[in-house]
Amino acid sequence: MTFNKFNFIISKILPKNSTRPEISGVFFQPNKTTATDSFRLIEVSSVPSDKNESFKPFILEKQGVEALLKAEIFNIKDQTNGAVGFGDEKQTIAVLKISGEYPKTNEVMQEKGKYASVRLNPKYLKEMMDFYSKFSEQEIEMRVPINQDSPIFFLAENKETKQKSKGALMPIRNS
Repeated sequence: MTFNKFNFIISKILPKNSTRPEISGVFFQPNKTTATDSFRLIEVSSVPSDKNESFKPFILEKQGVEALLKAEIFNIKDQTNGAVGFGDEKQTIAVLKISGEYPKTNEVMQEKGKYASVRLNPKYLKEMMDFYSKFSEQEIEMRVPINQDSPIFFLAENKETKQKSKGALMPIRNS
């Protein structure tokens, strides 16, 4: 299995403290890594490579994953019952496994019903969400059009100041 920084960055969505330890870590499987905090879910495929038949899925604690990300160490050297060793010729970092069963996220990731598909620039989406996270402490409404060429609209209200906001993010057009 080959993993890279993207398989580790997903730890950013994990809660700092959780009453359910098994969802406070990143789940490593032969073909992907998964992270969830029960409200958000991100899966990232592993880098295509030769299959390692001895690979056994495991959950790593957030702090360990972030230490590996900071050290830019993504190669698995060995696994024991309680830890996984990552490293290269220069150094090895052992990260504790979390025991327990990871949630059945495959069921959540199944697309059922009708969906509109819209291509967006993630940088622009992040900038808009940064604004809305400051503007409104409530949820915001997102209106996704059925027509791929129409913008996605974001609607929010600031209960304290009684202000309303409407944003539009234009889809990326195929050339």
